[in-house]
Amino acid sequence: MMNQQILLIRHAKSSWRHDVADHLRPLNVRGYQASETMAQRDILLSSKPDIILCSPAVRAYTTAGSLIASMQLEPRILLVEPRLYPGDAQDMLALLKQRDESVIWLVGHNPSIHELSETLAGHEIEAFPTLAVAKFGITKDASELFEFDYPKNT
Repeated sequence: MMNQQILLIRHAKSSWRHDVADHLRPLNVRGYQASETMAQRDILLSSKPDIILCSPAVRAYTTAGSLIASMQLEPRILLVEPRLYPGDAQDMLALLKQRDESVIWLVGHNPSIHELSETLAGHEIEAFPTLAVAKFGITKDASELFEFDYPKNT
């Protein structure tokens, strides 16, 4: 990883009303609304991705798809990465280190997305709510948290 922007994105709010396996849970209405809200925020608009690495879980994949549609991004930048479900912070970091794109979005799950954000920030991040986005600047030797935003942040 060198001179990159990494955006760690937790999937939008999912529904528990369906009797399906965890990885098949869909977004709920609030999740879709939050996706539209976040697609208009500067944290995403100012860092359009070269690639989106995404968990294969329906709620993560749908979150990424909703952001792609709302922001009119090219669908071909989406790469479903099985190692992101359920995900492990160290595996995610290893995956990111293998990438050389300038701007990478990673759409995943708590607690691993939260743990990775704290690792990269070098300090505690109190909470990582659904559809939270943590934007980092990454160089060969360091990482810095530039911005943190989430749907209910006004």
